Amino acid sequence: MIINVLVNPAAGRGRSLRLLPKVKSWLPRGIHDFKFIMTESRLDLIDKTRAASVGNVDAILSLGGDGTAHDISQAMAADGPALGVLPCGRGNDFARNMGYPTGLRAICKGFARPSFKEIDLPTVNNIPFLSIAGVGFDSLVSRLTRDGRCRIGGTACYVWYLLKALFLFHPVDLQLDLDGKPEQGEYMMAAAANAPCYGGGMRMAPEARPDDGLLDVVLIDRMAIPGLLRRFPKVYAGKHVQLDQVRVTRARRITLTSGRELEIYADGEFMAKLPATIEVGTKRMKVIVPGSV
Repeated sequence: MIINVLVNPAAGRGRSLRLLPKVKSWLPRGIHDFKFIMTESRLDLIDKTRAASVGNVDAILSLGGDGTAHDISQAMAADGPALGVLPCGRGNDFARNMGYPTGLRAICKGFARPSFKEIDLPTVNNIPFLSIAGVGFDSLVSRLTRDGRCRIGGTACYVWYLLKALFLFHPVDLQLDLDGKPEQGEYMMAAAANAPCYGGGMRMAPEARPDDGLLDVVLIDRMAIPGLLRRFPKVYAGKHVQLDQVRVTRARRITLTSGRELEIYADGEFMAKLPATIEVGTKRMKVIVPGSV
């Protein structure tokens, strides 16, 4: 197979660049033809993704974090190469959601015998994302994480900014339309999930599947900050969905409006300001998954 590897040297505060020599030694270069392509900026990454997708290319691997994979997905066509990741960012949830082996070395070695699958590629205002899009408390945490200078690991970094957000957040008034069914209320957050995990392993939507043509919509009603803090650990096991304040439903198309200026984030990246439409079923993407070692 021909596999192009797009390298984001800034991912993980330079971790991707430091790991590049090991990645080259771990990948099965005697079995597949790997070409490594350095990128310089987000726009350069998208341009080089388009260029790297031309010809008899079987897969494109992202050496970076979830944000790098998110950006690459913007430029990939449904009939183009498969997307894979060599995760070395903060959260690395795309690899987790796709069922990758644990550890970068095992992932690299696993590409000797990969498998392929096709997943849904949902959109916010026609812009694709991979895992979970949210508005409210989690979008504030995503903005703080994106703009911050956290030097600790992915999950710990997210928790640090979550604690910071507790002192800044106010519940949001939202009007939602879920496949024609109206919802309105004051929420801590609303999330549309194409896969279970985000934020470095939090199982926000534990039953979400990336290939079923549906989004799992998680609505968390207003609650006092001490209650939120006390219940927060449940999200790592997906047990928060059993709480009275949490409702989960499924929809193909969700519209969100508010009287406030609110932002939607997905895959840790800013997507849009409300009003916004999140939908699934119009786009698909191929994914390459490493085998077990």
